[in-house]
Amino acid sequence: MQKIWLSPLFDEIPNGIDEIDYLYNDEFYRCFDYWGRAEELLSNKSNSEFDLRDAISNLKKSMDIRFKLLEKIYAFRSIEEVGNKRKYVEILSDYKLIRPLLIESLFLVRNLSEHQDAKPPSIERCNELLDVIWYFLKSTDNRCRHRPESIHFDDFDKGASDFTITYRESDGRKIFINGKVDKKYISFDETSDGHCISIDDNPEEFSNSFLFKTNATIDRKLARQILSVFVARA
Repeated sequence: MQKIWLSPLFDEIPNGIDEIDYLYNDEFYRCFDYWGRAEELLSNKSNSEFDLRDAISNLKKSMDIRFKLLEKIYAFRSIEEVGNKRKYVEILSDYKLIRPLLIESLFLVRNLSEHQDAKPPSIERCNELLDVIWYFLKSTDNRCRHRPESIHFDDFDKGASDFTITYRESDGRKIFINGKVDKKYISFDETSDGHCISIDDNPEEFSNSFLFKTNATIDRKLARQILSVFVARA
């Protein structure tokens, strides 16, 4: 395994999504089952304290299932140095998937209700939370139904780069790089602004480019950039 340093690419070489993996899973629909149960409870004319408690609990389950599905698909935590120590809403916020203050209000209400036996909020507040979770689910639907797998970099007539970075594994720092990369973007010595990549197989050298066809492990910064592109374009 050899280390190379890849210069920042996203602002220099045009890039696009090559492949999309269409996902079909039970978890996608399950979160809507819990949301629907919460809606049903809140529509009861009695609006008893127990109905409101159960509605909040079902909204929390709905959100938890969507969180787990997003993690299963994108493996956000696998590239986080702090792992499980960081709140998941903060991680999703980094990728513009969530507004943490809205979601954390549901956590607070649910925790007070279940762990401190506090009274549930008013029916009006419960309906607001119902809408918050609905918009969260709908805004992440596309990301849960299909996920880009590859980013294709091609500078066309400007240089010698035409390659693809493919990410398929549950570990967000594992990639496959295939194609030619202009020599000006590659260094075999550490650079201050470059991304460190550990490649399994050495590239073939040509006059103005290196030809890669290898598995590799990338640094956290590049992994975050790739995931950000995937999430934005899913």
